Amino acid sequence: MNTHRKVSFKAVLTVVAVVLAAAVVAAPWLIHAVAGDNTNAGEDTLTEKRELAEFPKEFSNDWFARVESYFTDHSPARNRLIGLKTATALKYDGFYRKNVSPVLTNIVIGKQKPQNAQQPDPDNSAGPEATVDIGLIIGFDTPRPTESPAETPVITDAPTPTPTPELTDAPTPTPTPELTATPELTATPGATLPPDATAEAPIVTATPTPVPTATPTPKPTPTPTPKPTATPAPTPTPHVHNFTVVRSSTADLDNYGYTLKRCASCGEYSLTDYVPKLIDDSYLAPEYAGGAIYGKRDWLFYSGDSSEAYYRGTNLLTSEEMASWRAAFEALDEVCRSKGIDLVIMAAPNKEQMYPEYMPNYKVETQNKRQDVFLNYMQGSSVRYVYPKAELTTTKIFYDVFYKQDTHWNGLGGFTGAMAIYRALGLQTTNVFELDVTEKTREGGDLSNFSGYKTTYRDWSYSYKPGITTTVEYFENHVTSSNTELSQFHADGALYADKKIVVLGDSFRHGLTAVLSKDFGRSTFAHRKEMDYQTPVVMEALAELGPGDVLVLMAVERYDGQLPGAADTLRAILQN
Repeated sequence: MNTHRKVSFKAVLTVVAVVLAAAVVAAPWLIHAVAGDNTNAGEDTLTEKRELAEFPKEFSNDWFARVESYFTDHSPARNRLIGLKTATALKYDGFYRKNVSPVLTNIVIGKQKPQNAQQPDPDNSAGPEATVDIGLIIGFDTPRPTESPAETPVITDAPTPTPTPELTDAPTPTPTPELTATPELTATPGATLPPDATAEAPIVTATPTPVPTATPTPKPTPTPTPKPTATPAPTPTPHVHNFTVVRSSTADLDNYGYTLKRCASCGEYSLTDYVPKLIDDSYLAPEYAGGAIYGKRDWLFYSGDSSEAYYRGTNLLTSEEMASWRAAFEALDEVCRSKGIDLVIMAAPNKEQMYPEYMPNYKVETQNKRQDVFLNYMQGSSVRYVYPKAELTTTKIFYDVFYKQDTHWNGLGGFTGAMAIYRALGLQTTNVFELDVTEKTREGGDLSNFSGYKTTYRDWSYSYKPGITTTVEYFENHVTSSNTELSQFHADGALYADKKIVVLGDSFRHGLTAVLSKDFGRSTFAHRKEMDYQTPVVMEALAELGPGDVLVLMAVERYDGQLPGAADTLRAILQN
């Protein structure tokens, strides 16, 4: 009897174990069936990185691995568990960074560096502060001088020389008035002195011209032309500014300190009381989750596509590679110029280049990274090559330019990139301070989806030329399942209504749309890969570009290696 009961108890435990195991396996499917798939490609995914895993329809040796990948990408329950684990780990890490690490650092190093240290050691993520030049973002139309320029003195015409009366006796040289600061001069009849002669020149003598007669009658002795007199210009009255404060901030770990003023009469801006952002220099070891890197103060960064090498400066281009890239860009530029098309090639900075102060402690080999060096190499080339790191660094003083938990630049980052394109083209720019900017909140992003860690943080929205009306048409694309990946806008009342622009890039091109779509009569935005598929609307838009139109080929920094090949493809298309 006892033996029978014991066996039955084991059987019950076995059944319970099997049921629980089945529940664990089946629960995510049930939740997925009820909640639906919330992880399709969209604005919160790195759509250019990879496609989400699909459920395997046919059995193969890696069937189970593929099913697990499908779960990882699509299962809400699994993502919740990963997020719970990540949040718990981050709370522990946060306590360690804020309380334990500083104490250990003091013990090991002896004392901490000040929080706002300007020259961090090579293992610190933050580089030296950039020079502040608000001229990079305030636009062409804003007066920069602090006072009116002095007027150029008006010089009156030189007086006509007055000949002296004829002499009846032997000619006697008539001395001229003394002039200043010129070498000794000898005047001949009809000659005039230099207009800049002044009162301390040596005395100039005149030699009479002999007349071939028995009784020579001296010719009139010319009188040297007096120094031209200048009509004194009115003394310019210096412009007196009437500055009022329009923005101010106090320096802390998230903000720069400054006072921004504007003159009510001339519109000039003045930046004073500038204090760099404080730096949290406590040690933070790199930690990864699902393609994301955990940074300081809840910032997340992307770990894929050699992003760390770009950040550390370990993947600089060789001289041969730079020469090859430049040749590809210049060949495309030559074809564009022959058609009257204005070409711009842009590399949008990686997020970690713009926010090194929040990165973990990597050993940075050089502050002159791959694109810094290549941008310098392109100086003097006919190509308009844009890497708007300096412009973004300046805008960043006043507004965030990247999403805190997303790999992309935000609206104001894209706006700054668009203005950098306009500067390269010599087009009219818009002052960032003239925008109607509103602070708002945002939650998570694509990096949050990868890591499972999500918080709410500040973001900014802005209104650009609200009086311009645009209509948009979306087309089938070959890159993602999103129906907004390939778009074409038409703008009524655009500043450049007679111009067309085509932008071929990756997901960073979306940040340019709000600006370019309102300034050009027609604008087309597509992924670079659409050229490989010969997508009709893209081919048509390229074929219709003509004199005065604009072509932008762009890539985020981590995909800069795709630009030379894309330039070759684009050149072949334009030549056909």
